Amino acid sequence: MTHVLNKVWMGLPIKVITSKNLSLVGLEGVVVDETQNMIKMETKQGIRNVQKSAGVFAIDGHRVVGSEVVLSPHERMKIKVTN
Repeated sequence: MTHVLNKVWMGLPIKVITSKNLSLVGLEGVVVDETQNMIKMETKQGIRNVQKSAGVFAIDGHRVVGSEVVLSPHERMKIKVTN
């Protein structure tokens, strides 16, 4: 099974677990775009851009520390993951 770090994130459910910006904590939606530094998510309140480095996320049910994935999506998908 492919680990979430090695998947394309667009279309996956996302939730902000912790963030330096407290107004983002608990924000839920679907990933619509990703860059090296940002995740763009569609929420009930509209499109929100969230800095990867500023938070911890639940992506497709997996905990992801944003500061560890400040990489382009292409580079992120090359990360070797051990279970």
